[in-house]
Amino acid sequence: MIGKQKFKDKFNPKNYQEKDRVYRPVSGCVNIQRLWIWNKDEREYQSPERGKIYEVRRYELKPDGTKRRATKYCQSLDEGRSWQNGTDEGVPPGKLKPPVPMPAQVPIPAPIIEPPLTPVIPLTELPSLS
Repeated sequence: MIGKQKFKDKFNPKNYQEKDRVYRPVSGCVNIQRLWIWNKDEREYQSPERGKIYEVRRYELKPDGTKRRATKYCQSLDEGRSWQNGTDEGVPPGKLKPPVPMPAQVPIPAPIIEPPLTPVIPLTELPSLS
């Protein structure tokens, strides 16, 4: 295939894609892409020798309630996933996704106590056993 390669096609590092730097999606990861750099001598895409390999995206809420897409470049996939989930230690407070509000709790009604089916006879009206 000549020209731009579609994302649904399997990545072949031997095929030049008109760019020296190409980001391709990581299998099984949402909004995470991996960097490949074209090596002219070997005529194939290779992993970079230095630098950050993964581009990770997440959505953050602005103070007015709208979403903003944030991007970070990471050295490892685990580092990228933790940043994406908001569990890394380097995230300043207020940048994490707000927790999903729990639904309001419905009060449970008290059990209904029905009067007994047999009439209650006061002790004064009971016949004596003697």
